[in-house]
Amino acid sequence: MAKRGRLNMVLVTVLAGALALAACSSCGTKRFPAETEKKLNKLLAMMMEQNGIPGAVAGAWVPGEGTWTTAAGKADTKTGSSEAEDLRFRAGSITKTFVATVILQLVDEQKLGLDDTLDEYIDGFQYGDRITIRQLLNHTSGVYGYDDSPGFTEETVQHPERRWTTGEMLDLARSGQPYFAPGEHWRYCNTNYLLLGLIVEEVTGGDIAEEVRLRIVERLGLAATFFPDSASMGGPHSHGYVAWDGRFGMPDTDTPSDVTNMNPSWAWAAGAIVSDLDDLHRWAKALATGELISPEMHKEQLRWVNIPGAEAIGGKYGLGVYSMGGMVGHDGMLWGYNCGMYYYPEKDATIVVLFNRGMDQRDGEWVSPDIPFTMAASAVLFPGRMPWDQE
Repeated sequence: MAKRGRLNMVLVTVLAGALALAACSSCGTKRFPAETEKKLNKLLAMMMEQNGIPGAVAGAWVPGEGTWTTAAGKADTKTGSSEAEDLRFRAGSITKTFVATVILQLVDEQKLGLDDTLDEYIDGFQYGDRITIRQLLNHTSGVYGYDDSPGFTEETVQHPERRWTTGEMLDLARSGQPYFAPGEHWRYCNTNYLLLGLIVEEVTGGDIAEEVRLRIVERLGLAATFFPDSASMGGPHSHGYVAWDGRFGMPDTDTPSDVTNMNPSWAWAAGAIVSDLDDLHRWAKALATGELISPEMHKEQLRWVNIPGAEAIGGKYGLGVYSMGGMVGHDGMLWGYNCGMYYYPEKDATIVVLFNRGMDQRDGEWVSPDIPFTMAASAVLFPGRMPWDQE
């Protein structure tokens, strides 16, 4: 997700009801048995109700066992139009998986190295002579988050049309003190991917959006996926909603605000990409299996560091990828949207969910319903295999 603190173990509470749905006998048809589909539909509806989400699109694919896709609720609460499986969503920090893959491709091409230091490409950062490309990729660099700068969030919220430049964000990133010395800890930070995006442009002499398009989107035929240079969603899309609840100088109202047209420039290489269900289904497997990088680089991609506080669910981070209970992928959260895509190698299976509400908070923590949905759906589909589904 584009703005996110630590993983929230309040998920256990949310999952208490969801896992009651998870008892499922082995499925043997091309479509899942009706009972399995009923459980998945019920789970999605429960997540939407618990989190006040107007609409969602989701899918699960387990080769040889079954497929389930659905669109539920409203894509636009004003017009009443329904969600549809081909609508686009803002994918948030799933963007990081695309940027990381471009970086790994450049390493394969010997145009940069994982152990190159930040100051070889961008200057002005404390520890710049020690921070490596690898540490930027796996969030162990300790660099200060530009979006943690005082007043930054209020500015993005109160002036949603504002187009942020990379120079402005880079100045903010340089202005704060590092959270820790390189390699000492793990902290999810959007500045890591701001810097990686800039490094891609420095090395290639091109534009990060164009590099993503040529190296990933076109090669995989991802028809709905693109890196926007404006607030446009580029085609039919789901509207996105957020409840301000008096945060960031915004009104405290009962009705979530439509934030579809907020300019995503502030997230840039950390979270601006737009995509849809089919494309994320395709991308999840290509990412997790290293389809677009060398076998050697794929091994580097899957070198994990533990995520503090996520041990109970096997939470680990690699080079632009996240592992949860052995499922490999990423999630994303941007104003009005929350998405997740995960590939489970043991079953050659994929789970994708797209919600049209995001960046809400509960008890001071960012709410990411894609994670409990994915956890509970995996318990339905792969009973007894996941760490959160052990007797």
